[in-house]
Amino acid sequence: MKAVVIRTPNRAFFRDEADPKAGEGQVLVKVAAAGVCMSDVEVMRGTRPAPYVKYPIIPGHEWCGTVERVGAGVKRVSVGDRVAVEGHTFCRDCAWCSRGETNLCASYNELGFTLPGGFAEYVAVRADLAHPFTKTLAFEAAALVEPFACVVHGAQRARVQREDTVAVVGPGTIGLLAVGWAALSRPARLVAVGLDRSNEATARKMGATDFLTVGDDPAATVREMTGGAGADTFALPNVMGHDEVTNFGIAKDTLGFNAALFANFAAAMTHASQVGANTVFTIDGADSVTLDNVTKSNLTGANFHLS
Repeated sequence: MKAVVIRTPNRAFFRDEADPKAGEGQVLVKVAAAGVCMSDVEVMRGTRPAPYVKYPIIPGHEWCGTVERVGAGVKRVSVGDRVAVEGHTFCRDCAWCSRGETNLCASYNELGFTLPGGFAEYVAVRADLAHPFTKTLAFEAAALVEPFACVVHGAQRARVQREDTVAVVGPGTIGLLAVGWAALSRPARLVAVGLDRSNEATARKMGATDFLTVGDDPAATVREMTGGAGADTFALPNVMGHDEVTNFGIAKDTLGFNAALFANFAAAMTHASQVGANTVFTIDGADSVTLDNVTKSNLTGANFHLS
């Protein structure tokens, strides 16, 4: 099969690879569509933390396709099923998995980072990670299931009400999906905040009632919109919470907010609640708001005051 292989940082090749085979409890999926995430860019650049990537690697963790073969013992998925595939190949046995927090699995293994991913013609995956979807859903849309699941997980915790003001900072793919999901709850205001106005039209199409840039002094503007109260729900790409920042995902040991975009908002917030293994934000220079000394052992349910 053909596949994209990142041999080492900054060295990628499109080459022939051996066709994978569906082992016991696995299915062989023919890839139909795959998205590009900034995590894939990190793998290419060599900036992803070492424990979370193994070179050489076939990247791609936002993807979908059609089941071509099923291995022994597979019952819930059949040949011909269109499936969106979950990336984390969790162990099902550790303390984290037993409590349902499979993204924190003690034995980290993820398609596209430590296991061959979706930038290939075929991928063999554990059958329980392959989730069938209807034929009426386009493959291009189904490839967004993984990032959209991150949004839904956070949004369900946020419990947006119709009288709320929701602020979504960072109108990239996940931010725009967050705008769309929040819009379903019909909040009083849904404010998207970006570095510039390049995604304003899309954000408004997804349901944003207002669009601000960093130059608009968004923190002060949102306070003015709400009579000084500020936003009820504050969402960042990969991050969402209710009167809080909720971080879920895996990355580095420090939570950092670029001050130009986040500091004013952060200063107005009550706390940040960490819900993932380590953190999704990295520090970009000294001009930032940070939460230090965050380790896997003290994450779930812990609150960290912003400084």
